[in-house]
Amino acid sequence: ENIQPSSQVARTRSIRQRNDELQRLLKLADSTDAPLRAARIVTKDIFQKENFLVLDVGRTDSVAEGMPVVHENGIVGTVVLVNDHYARVMPFLNTDFRVPGTVLPSRAEGIVRWGGENLNRLQLDHVVKTEPVTVGQRVVTSGHSNTFPPGRMVGTVDSVAALPGRTELQIFLRPAVPLYEISHAVVILRTPDPDAETLAEKPVE
Repeated sequence: ENIQPSSQVARTRSIRQRNDELQRLLKLADSTDAPLRAARIVTKDIFQKENFLVLDVGRTDSVAEGMPVVHENGIVGTVVLVNDHYARVMPFLNTDFRVPGTVLPSRAEGIVRWGGENLNRLQLDHVVKTEPVTVGQRVVTSGHSNTFPPGRMVGTVDSVAALPGRTELQIFLRPAVPLYEISHAVVILRTPDPDAETLAEKPVE
């Protein structure tokens, strides 16, 4: 007799949490002029090095490959494959994912990636030792990303070390978005500039 009420309470709590998340995502849509498309995460594989998410939006919702995916707390990933009704997303917890990041307030810049092990730890590479980076500082997307708009949260500096023999700092971040907890996300309906992508991919002679 106690099992049924407990199950109902759990379902009610889960529904309330999803509704709260959707309300916050709607506020995110209200806070920007960029066209957005809210989506539900229908598949979540984040237990290996090549992790992916699947969203319940696709071409019929104006979603295309290369579009950034975000949450109210920060970035989620990039759309890499779409059909009419679904989109496959490469999240930041994928060893192939890269995004330029800026440390605030120092404005030090580097590249954020995931090392493939700890789900709660990202790396910020290519920041020289002379930069005043400290624990607790925020890292956001920089203006040098051809995918994400600048200023989106990526994570918070969790540790900084100046290792002997290296000219760069060893910086680890705690991700702003706990991917294993969220059930919804938002696709920013903008695609990378093809001219900029072509220029970036062209080898320098």
